[in-house]
Amino acid sequence: NSTWGNILHLTLEKLFKEKQIINKAALKEIKSNSTAILEKEFAAKFPDGRYKEGHNALMYHQAVKCLEALLKNEEENIAENGNYKILGIEKKVECVLEADYKGKKIEFKVKAKIDRIDENKDGIRIVDYKSGFISNSEVSLKTFKSFSTQSYSLQLMLYAYLYNKECAETNLISSILSLKNPKAKFINLTFNNNDTLNEEIFLKFENYLVEFAQNLMQDDLEFKHDIKSKYCMMC
Repeated sequence: NSTWGNILHLTLEKLFKEKQIINKAALKEIKSNSTAILEKEFAAKFPDGRYKEGHNALMYHQAVKCLEALLKNEEENIAENGNYKILGIEKKVECVLEADYKGKKIEFKVKAKIDRIDENKDGIRIVDYKSGFISNSEVSLKTFKSFSTQSYSLQLMLYAYLYNKECAETNLISSILSLKNPKAKFINLTFNNNDTLNEEIFLKFENYLVEFAQNLMQDDLEFKHDIKSKYCMMC
């Protein structure tokens, strides 16, 4: 599954990387190249051609269908909301924060790589491609405490926060494009039912990150196995 997802990520990166404005003409060109680039990525990963036979062939054709559905949604998105501009593909973002430890300031780095950043008439949007089936309920936050059970929400919030720190952009939308749930289209992170992330939210999230780091550095912190998780099958 991870290989399947990585191949689709690489394909989407190459399809959109050289484009600045995504309009009907650009999307038509992307669609015409999509299958060839996808097959090239499969062939690079499996030079013996095993992706063409048996169960692997089903996985390959599923990837073709998922890519076709995503690009069809992009067409509908342009028809509804107009063209959009690509601001970044596979963009690395990072920042350095400080946490208190025994009266000293300890620096720690927070970093990530964002699949896509684009801008349309509604503003700037952070886009994360997910190879699995994701629904809206998995990225709906009331408080930061929900991060413990909503890892996708944490990821989307982190991406938006880091982009804000690096580019001083606020009022961001952070979204997932689920490759196995294409009908959902853009699945926006919401915080208290609002899908626009502003400076106030980012400041609160920064405090959350600092507090999280400080908790990790406590000498009396004991790490235990989560009883809900499986033990390593190799150990």
